Amino acid sequence: MHPDGSARPSSAGFVERGIEMFQVNDTVKYGTTGVCRIVDMTVRSISGKEMLYYVLKPVHQDGATVYVPARNEKLLSKMQRILSKQEIDALIEEMPGCGIAWIDQEKTRQETYKKVLDGGDRKELIGLIRTLYQKRQELSAEGKKLRAADEHLMKDAEELLYDEFSTVLGLKPDAIVPYLMDRLAKQEQVSGLEKKEEMNK
Repeated sequence: MHPDGSARPSSAGFVERGIEMFQVNDTVKYGTTGVCRIVDMTVRSISGKEMLYYVLKPVHQDGATVYVPARNEKLLSKMQRILSKQEIDALIEEMPGCGIAWIDQEKTRQETYKKVLDGGDRKELIGLIRTLYQKRQELSAEGKKLRAADEHLMKDAEELLYDEFSTVLGLKPDAIVPYLMDRLAKQEQVSGLEKKEEMNK
């Protein structure tokens, strides 16, 4: 690190930021852009100052290119390594404990859920999808529909997860929610049986 705390390029061709190191050909998740491959590191002159940039190519967006300043901690914090299959499985195992409370007041709900999207935390995204999915099921049983704004939030949350999960798990994007909900149902069934056995002891 530089004395000013900024990231620096190393002799190995990667940039060090805290304990995280990214290099060319790494696959990462970048904010709401989704899964990207680091295809290059380049120096660009901005307002007379030379700055080092990561060059990212979104995996599922043809023709798009994202430049991330290697010394901008705020933007670097949005760049995360993608999870392994084992880490995704472990995250799914925690699904029964994942939950975002449903908020009746629409404006507050939208503001709160938008912060979850912007944060990009996988566990919170799963909780958000689960909450909105279950609410949609409840309303459907009553012959009603989820509000368009909530549907849009769920779609955005799904896309953020699907991009990474489909890449790692090798599933098609439209198979992710059924996969997650099926795993959740099985886990809740096992949990229910364990509680029943415990009560019968």
